[in-house]
Amino acid sequence: MLLFSLVYAAAPKAFPEMSRFEPVLLVLGAYIAITLSQLGLAYIRRLAGVLLGAFVVVDVVLLLVLIWSFHIQYMQPPSFSLKAPTLLSVFIFTALRALRVDAGYVLLAGFVAAAGWTALVANALAESLPDAVTHDFIEYITSDRILVGAKIEKIIAILSVTVILAVAIARARGLLIRSATERSAARELSRFFDPGIAARIRDARWARRGLRRRHSDL
Repeated sequence: MLLFSLVYAAAPKAFPEMSRFEPVLLVLGAYIAITLSQLGLAYIRRLAGVLLGAFVVVDVVLLLVLIWSFHIQYMQPPSFSLKAPTLLSVFIFTALRALRVDAGYVLLAGFVAAAGWTALVANALAESLPDAVTHDFIEYITSDRILVGAKIEKIIAILSVTVILAVAIARARGLLIRSATERSAARELSRFFDPGIAARIRDARWARRGLRRRHSDL
């Protein structure tokens, strides 16, 4: 949040001078308050389960509300908001959830982001003129027209990154648990056997597990 605040303060403002509505300042303030709340709850070890899931949803929804508000700030049609590069921050919020090494929170953040972006596209289509949809890429880039395929591509990108990251976390979590289990078992064996014998028993168990995995793959 500090980094985003510094970038916003240093960047030249491109919105009209007559616009008195600056949603970025409001959203940054809200994010700072939410972040401090999460840090406080984490410090007393209360940030988990449903509460953490709620914060994940709030983080992503607040970002999407910010993106939606751009067309109000710049006094443009709703389709204008769909061109905002701020959507890329969705990947930051999704990746941050990977630090907990729990695929569930990553999936929650990614799916909420994909659903929210779909809602923004649907709102823009509903609020735009009947001829707002275009199939011309140049016209899409240089106007407020909507290229539906480009919006669907962003949804696919969000879901793809989310699923890949969740699978990687699930595999890493499984490996971490297996390693911890093996270390615990090795310590227990060392209490009753010579270290060399304990090591051979442990290696034999790993070999049997590897053989079973190869047979299951076949």
